[in-house]
Order: sequence, then C-alpha cells, then structure tokens
Amino acid sequence: MSYKTKFLLPRLGDGDNGGRVVSRLKKPGEAFVKDEVLLEVETDKAIVEVPAASSGVLLDWMVEIDDIIEYRSPVAEVEFEGEAPSPMVVEQQATPVAPDPGVRLPAAEAPSPASGVQHERLFASPRARRLAEDLAVDLRQLKGSGKNGRIVRDDVLSARGAAGATMEFRQAGAENTVDGGEQVLATPHGEIFVKTWRPKTPRTDASVVLVHGLFGDVEAWAATATSLYRAGIPVVAFDLPCHGRSASTLTDFGEIVALVGKLVHTTVTGPVVLVGHSLGAAVAARAASTQNLGLRALVLISPVGLGTEIEQGFLDGMTHAGSMEALNREMRKLTVRPLPTGGAYLTTLRQRLSARSESLIALCRGVSLNGVQQVDITPDLAGIQAPIVIVQGRQDAILRWTHALNAPPKAALHLVPQTGHMPQWEASELTMGVIIRAAGL
Repeated sequence: MSYKTKFLLPRLGDGDNGGRVVSRLKKPGEAFVKDEVLLEVETDKAIVEVPAASSGVLLDWMVEIDDIIEYRSPVAEVEFEGEAPSPMVVEQQATPVAPDPGVRLPAAEAPSPASGVQHERLFASPRARRLAEDLAVDLRQLKGSGKNGRIVRDDVLSARGAAGATMEFRQAGAENTVDGGEQVLATPHGEIFVKTWRPKTPRTDASVVLVHGLFGDVEAWAATATSLYRAGIPVVAFDLPCHGRSASTLTDFGEIVALVGKLVHTTVTGPVVLVGHSLGAAVAARAASTQNLGLRALVLISPVGLGTEIEQGFLDGMTHAGSMEALNREMRKLTVRPLPTGGAYLTTLRQRLSARSESLIALCRGVSLNGVQQVDITPDLAGIQAPIVIVQGRQDAILRWTHALNAPPKAALHLVPQTGHMPQWEASELTMGVIIRAAGL
C-alpha cells in the first residue's frame, strides 16, 4: 500500500528562513528509504541535509538548483509506502541534519541501495550512514548512543578510531573531517585559516583552489566545494587576510598576491585550477601570472580588474554599516534574487567588519578610489598560457558586466542572464560545470 503526496521542506534550524537548493540527490523514478537524504539546502549557517520521512519513490521535483525555498514549501512529489495519514493529523516530516554549529561539512555521495549497508534495518542518522561508507565501518556491528539507540556520527568514529577520522591536516580550532580538514598556517604576515576537501578516490590529478572576494570567507564556497568534492576533485580554500578566521591584517594587493602564491605551493601538489571571485579573481589572475603555480586553468567569477567603474557605495556601505538594516541593504546588492540571511549570520558578519574596519577600509582603497578601480589584470591575462574562463552575471550591481568584454580574446566568456555578482550562488550548475571541465573531468 502506498500514497502520493507533496514533500514539504521541514524547518531547517531555529527559524523559518529557508534556504537555497544546492543539490538534488535523487532522480524522478528512483526509490529511497527512510532517512535517506533527498536534497541539500544552504542556509546562512550550514548546508543542511533533508532526509525522507519514510521509504518511497520520488515522482518529480518541484524545485530547481539555486531556487530559494521557504519552510513548508513543496519541494517534490513523492509516493510514500504505507497508508496516507489522516487529514486530521498534521503532516510529520523527518528532521533535517546539519553539521555542528559553526562547521560546514561537505557530504559524500549518498550510498546506493546496492551497498553493503542495509538501510531499512538500521536506525542510524544520514551522516552516520555516509561516514560509515567512507570509513568502511559495518553499521550492523555498532550500538547507537543517540536518542532511542540511534547510531550517530560519533559511534562510527569510535568504531574506526581517531586515526580513521583524521587525514592529512591536524585540527586547528575546528573539527577535522574525513574529507580533509582545517588548519591555521603561520606566515610572516600573520596566521591564515585553510580548509581542504580531499576525496577518498580523486578522479583528477588537479586540485581546485578557491579564492573568495571582499567581505567573504571560506564558507562562501561551501556549496561549491561540496559539489567539487562529490565529483572527486580535491579542493583547497582559505580566508584572505582581514577576512574570516585569518588573523593576518595584510592589506597591500601585491603582498596578498605573493601570500596566496605561497599558500598554494604549501597546500597543493600537482596541477592547480585557480578559481577566484571578485577581488579574489584579481588576486588569482595576478598570482597565476607571477607565481609559477603549475596552472591547469584559471576561472574568474565576476572579476575585479577588467574595467574602470566599481560600485563605491557597496564598499562604503559594507565598511561603514551602522546597523543591521544598513548591512542587509548592502548584502541585497549581491544577487538578483534575495537570499535568506538570518539575523545570526548578519550579526557575525557585522562584528567581523567592525573588528577589522580599519584594515578593510585600507584594503578597499587599494581596490577602488572614488568608484575607480585601482587594479588592472588585463596584462596578466594576456600573458597566461593556460585556459582562462570568465563567468559574469549580466545584472551585476557591483561591477558592470561589459567589463568582461575587455578580457583577451583567448578567454572564454559566460555572460549569464538574471544573475548578479554571485554566479556561484545564482547560476551554480553552470559555474560548477565550468570548474569541473577546467579540472579535466
């Protein structure tokens, strides 16, 4: 016996802000079991796994990748096993699974029904199931320590032992993961926070290095890094000076470029696919031109340095936001579609901006004076022999999309309609395809 219904997005956390769809893990017509993850949604705190409420078949998706969805909005048409609930009973859905607070972890591929783990007979969290797959732990041999005897992540780690939970990097103020780790690198210019995603079986000899833009950090790449990791591509990202969890207050553009070059040499072996966004794209272009990185390809997303004008109001608004409302107003300039940004995220961002205001203002002066860009990367691109790809939103409110036309003729351009300054968020499938192809897959 079975019944058809619409699967509604459950509450993703403490609030009802919803989030952005970053992956759909089942295709129409595919079966799933209870607690198997159907999709992943990016909130302002984490990438949240949304599991099935019970076993069944996915009939059709009602959302697309990059859609912004809200609490209790329908995301898929499904056919669940069992009897339909009484109309008088409030529909119950499985609780989404998120990483520990403050830690964003990429998820491995959902295990297939043909794997050695019998999902239907085990009471285990989705994260525990996936971790068991990666660490070759038999869930049937474990006793769960979670609520009602549920097998949780720590049970799997305990079964494998601490050595199985830590790969290349040692812990540095945050939790290590089976897919890589987090560390703080000491440099002559202060400490730099680095995060890596390392697939168990890489499908390419190249590593992707992600360089964020002004006011961003490693977590801005969370969905991108997750997708690359799932595709079998090693990924490295770091917080630039004055950003995120990096203590360095370096503000000179040339010195930041040299620092990025040293970070790449320290953290990557083999060919490099360098991916930069906005200011990070300008840093990536200059580093690719001057730092002998073993470049496989260069991918620039909404790059600074290809034109004259820049939205000075955004830079001033971010560095001088005197209230949450003012900060939220500036954040809305980044995308065409408003993204769900909760109060906790904005509070943390405002605290970081306030704590580093002098350094950030100095850094911004090196990028723009009175709305005029101070960096020119066109000579750098002209001298780079590796393939260059530029992804630019046609509705970018920070940089004019026509600046991309100033790139050398050998650069491939993707000029994306209905997309603002963050194509990696608003056109993630296209952007992901560009990076994956650049990595040789």
